[in-house]
Amino acid sequence: MKLNWSLKEKVIFGSVVGLIMVFVLAYALVFKPKMEKTKEIRNQIRSVNVEVGNIAKMIQSYRDDSTALDKEDTYFQEKFLTRSDQIPQILTVLGEVVGKSRAEIVSVRPQELKQEEYEGFKFQTMLITMELRGRYIPFMDCLRKLLDIPFLIDIRDIQFAKNDQGTVTMTLNLKTYFLVSS
Repeated sequence: MKLNWSLKEKVIFGSVVGLIMVFVLAYALVFKPKMEKTKEIRNQIRSVNVEVGNIAKMIQSYRDDSTALDKEDTYFQEKFLTRSDQIPQILTVLGEVVGKSRAEIVSVRPQELKQEEYEGFKFQTMLITMELRGRYIPFMDCLRKLLDIPFLIDIRDIQFAKNDQGTVTMTLNLKTYFLVSS
């Protein structure tokens, strides 16, 4: 099959083929590398978005943990006494607790305040030694009620003794905590 094209048609055909070749070369040399680079950047953006999502989850988890710690910290701040002039209040509350438990107070011996520090947190402590007389059930009731008093207290030592008449005494050492104003 022989094509009889005029010179004008051959020039137009050659120009069209030449333009197609220029587009193919332009695509191969310019556009394809840019498209590959764009694809690579899109993948990096997806990876960064996933990482940002993970960081957002970590931040939310930190906020949740921080909120829980703040609530716990607030609870303990409320339980700490703030002034040493609250000692009479402490002794009154302890007396009420013991009275409600049907035990009898034999003696209460508060000791002097001591300065303490734990991990940069300054506070004062005071040991109180209480000697009670009664029966085991009221003692148990007294210990339960000590857990509900409105300030922080640590029961350090409990000793029981029974004399010849059958009277039971309980001696306990309590440690109270006072915040130190900075």
